Amino acid sequence: MKFIFLGTSGWEQYPGLWCACANCKKALEQGGKNIRANACAWIEPDILIDLPPQIFFQSMRCKVDIRKARCLLVTHAHDDHFAPHWLWGRKLYEDEKNRDYSPRFSELPQLRVFGNATVYDKVRAIMDKDPGGYALEVIKVEPFRKYETEHFAFTGLPANHRDGENRGLNYIIGKNGKTLLYALDSGYFLPESFAEIKKHKFDLVVAEATYGYGAESETHCNFKKLEEIYNMFVDAELLKSGSRFCVSHISPHFTPIHEDIAPVMAEKGITIAYDGLKLNL
Repeated sequence: MKFIFLGTSGWEQYPGLWCACANCKKALEQGGKNIRANACAWIEPDILIDLPPQIFFQSMRCKVDIRKARCLLVTHAHDDHFAPHWLWGRKLYEDEKNRDYSPRFSELPQLRVFGNATVYDKVRAIMDKDPGGYALEVIKVEPFRKYETEHFAFTGLPANHRDGENRGLNYIIGKNGKTLLYALDSGYFLPESFAEIKKHKFDLVVAEATYGYGAESETHCNFKKLEEIYNMFVDAELLKSGSRFCVSHISPHFTPIHEDIAPVMAEKGITIAYDGLKLNL
């Protein structure tokens, strides 16, 4: 299983578009791994996790052809994670009168979009307003239910992160004996979700540390809370030998640039991910 981080920033991106704090200025000056776009990921051969506004540039930069996606797992509908207008871009008008107005002119594989009720409603609004031609199916995820695709099996868990009247979703994803947890956005795991997590052993955990060295938050992690969660996984023996515990969804205002923070966290057993990081599990 190959996992690729297409983006690793929080909402603001890194550096923040309108910010000139020390971290943002330093990231802009040094570039490279210090530049982060909104968090999302790709699992070969055909799973996309989240659909942020800059997905076009993120996929191009990482040389990932997301036209091959057959499964889109949406963590929640906040606009740094889900830009549903890109799904309208799959539209292909079949009638000759409107065909020249199509956003695409070639065939696509059928895409199944999985998400909570908020995500479901946003996708249905697009499809119902202008029906047909999307090569798209949207599924409302039932928490703790196991779903299967051609190459993967996955389960959505309620996240400690509100999404309107609903909760976001963390995902346990498996393929060929390899198992990963993608857990952003979220604070401490909800008891019922951690009970499910403890039934598995992981080759990869992707957690978040939105607030870095900053304040506590119920629905996001800072480094203090992240280290506590990492120790929970270690103490419960949930990490396989050779596994990786990675961090994404990083805000520039509370976390030093990658070149400065990555060695510090590596000493604690935690990998600070960066845009374009590829992991072979």
